[in-house]
Amino acid sequence: MRTAALALTISLVGCGSEPSNVVEAKGAVTALLRDPGSALFSDIDDTGPCVRGKVNSKNGFGGYAGASDFVYDSELRSAVIDPGYDPASPNVSGLNDVNAALTYRMASLECTRQKAASMRAANQAASAALRRAKIERQNGAATN
Repeated sequence: MRTAALALTISLVGCGSEPSNVVEAKGAVTALLRDPGSALFSDIDDTGPCVRGKVNSKNGFGGYAGASDFVYDSELRSAVIDPGYDPASPNVSGLNDVNAALTYRMASLECTRQKAASMRAANQAASAALRRAKIERQNGAATN
């Protein structure tokens, strides 16, 4: 049942003009949900190697539970949904809750690190191109 819903979700999501990593992210996130067919995605950010966003889906009672943040790592092809609580909170009920919260935060931090490295590389390439253009302008002005 879950596999069929996942395949249907991926095929429906794939009909638009979304990048393939967003389609993969949505498929991986819906596979983690209780009711994959009810997934509603919003605030998708696919800059860098990770896809982030929010997903809302129906809970066990048939109502929408509220949007949760998710992170999808396109290199690992792995999705994590924020369980919605602080691992240091005294209200956390057990080791599984702490593990889920820490797993989400680690994935989120890794995606932020990768995005920063990607942006740094793009900035360095742009700076190098500007330096080359400036030198070419100076050389052209010197010959005139």
